[in-house]
Amino acid sequence: MEYIKLAITFLFFALLYLPVVGPLIKEWISVEDYSHGFLIPLISLYFLWHKREDLRKTAVSPSFTGLVFMLSGVTLYLLARAGYQFFLQCFSALIVLFGIIYASAGKEMARKMAFSIGYLIFMIPLPQLVYNNLTFHLRLLSTKLAYLVLMLLGSNATREGNIINLSTCSLVIANPCSGLRGLIVMIAASLAVGYLFQNDIRKRAILFASSFIIAIIVNTARLVVTAITVDIIEAFSVPAVVHDVTGFIAMGIGLVALFWLNDILRKTR
Repeated sequence: MEYIKLAITFLFFALLYLPVVGPLIKEWISVEDYSHGFLIPLISLYFLWHKREDLRKTAVSPSFTGLVFMLSGVTLYLLARAGYQFFLQCFSALIVLFGIIYASAGKEMARKMAFSIGYLIFMIPLPQLVYNNLTFHLRLLSTKLAYLVLMLLGSNATREGNIINLSTCSLVIANPCSGLRGLIVMIAASLAVGYLFQNDIRKRAILFASSFIIAIIVNTARLVVTAITVDIIEAFSVPAVVHDVTGFIAMGIGLVALFWLNDILRKTR
């Protein structure tokens, strides 16, 4: 009987949030900064699988407190729908999901599954105002750092705002080059690595803080390499293959650096 109630609850949950699924997937497909969204639910499920033995041993103790989270989440969802706030619509789903677990399995089970549920926030597109502000400041920061490195390397480039003028063309640091995608991926990766491989909260904090630094460094390096490559081949625009390849390489180097740091932390007391 309990399984039937739980199945019905999840059915209503699926029907309630069905309207946001299509737009959410569309964002993952159309906006490069959110293309990682497809992986986040799979990673979250892996977290649950990783703790399967611990979850199996946890006593199930249904609690009415979970209904408070469920009602709060549904209320937030309805208000967000009325106010056309897509981020809050998606975020409310995490609250409702947490409430369902809390109500059906109890506080201890909800606590142990909280990280896996909370991790799903990385699949939700940022509010447009937040996105625009972040990309604006990241573009300027990336441009300034890349230009500084080019000057140290003896380049004759000049800078105007978020544009680096090279000998044959101008390198415009637009949203895809702001480094936001890399920053989100590095933050998500640092939390995942810390959760899976570190038990010390201080080491998890170090990984988290380092993700910001790594993301900025690799994006700056990507822009510098792109500028140097364009100068060497004397191109009149940035070739798409250079833009894409440097992006993938930068992301790979960033993840390797994160795992390398994690390995160092595991070996230190």
